[in-house]
Amino acid sequence: MADPVDPLFQRQHLVATRAQALESGMSARQVAYRVAREEWRVLRRGAYQPSWAPRSWKSELMAVVLLTGGQSSHRSGIRLYGLDGARASWGPEVSLEHPLQKPMTGAIVHGSKQMDLFPPTRVDGIPVTPVARTLLDAAAVVPELLPRLIDDALRRRLTAIPVLWGTLIRHAARGRNGTVNFRAELERRRNEEAVPLSMWSRWVAKLLADGGLPRPVFEHRIQRGADFMAQVDLAFPAWRVAVELDSVSFHTRLGNFHRDPVRRNRIRNAGWHLIEVTWPLYSERPLELVATVAEALTQQGWAASGAA
Repeated sequence: MADPVDPLFQRQHLVATRAQALESGMSARQVAYRVAREEWRVLRRGAYQPSWAPRSWKSELMAVVLLTGGQSSHRSGIRLYGLDGARASWGPEVSLEHPLQKPMTGAIVHGSKQMDLFPPTRVDGIPVTPVARTLLDAAAVVPELLPRLIDDALRRRLTAIPVLWGTLIRHAARGRNGTVNFRAELERRRNEEAVPLSMWSRWVAKLLADGGLPRPVFEHRIQRGADFMAQVDLAFPAWRVAVELDSVSFHTRLGNFHRDPVRRNRIRNAGWHLIEVTWPLYSERPLELVATVAEALTQQGWAASGAA
């Protein structure tokens, strides 16, 4: 005979709480009986799972969400949205309006007075803060991953720069964790027209800018007249210098191996100076890379223009 709580198990990653079981019509004795008979396992005090069900990070997270009445946030939000940089080692993390009286073992619980500033949302049935709020919270706990996380969210169109600015403005409270980091990252993107396809592009762009060169643009489309020639990783359009990052895993695929020379010939025929960058050049000889790009820019008139 099915338990009244079975539909809840099915909707909640095979997790239900004691309170839910009692509300569904079960008695406290029936709940205790199923635990004693090992029909249910105790995930956390007051949260259960059928013994046959495999434990997963989502069931662990759902248990914390149900017990606290909060929303997945911060690192758990990053994992739920599957953003680039998420770590399997991160445990449950939630936010709720009123902080718990006692810490919850094995979970991070944040108290927030700003839970009313965004509508509730769900990913795979689990309540979670919206993407933009998740990124703002990430700025407080994993600031080193923030550029990577924002790039991925923008590439996948999970959010947009105006939405991120709006989130910052609505949440900007004196002393709020993450606000300074978040604002600084948005400011760095103020003049960007495209999102780079990899963090390597950002690293190279930073290296060149730190070396005193103009900051390149990402994912620039090269055209000759009305004809599209190619899209390049980094470009200095004013001086018609393009930088291509050669990833071994991508460019050694047979199709790319044959297409790349044709594509790069089109770029050169369009009047662009093309520089090809390998990982060893970037990682082992960064000064040589900066000097190579500087020389190309100079040949294309950068020094004469006085731009820097």
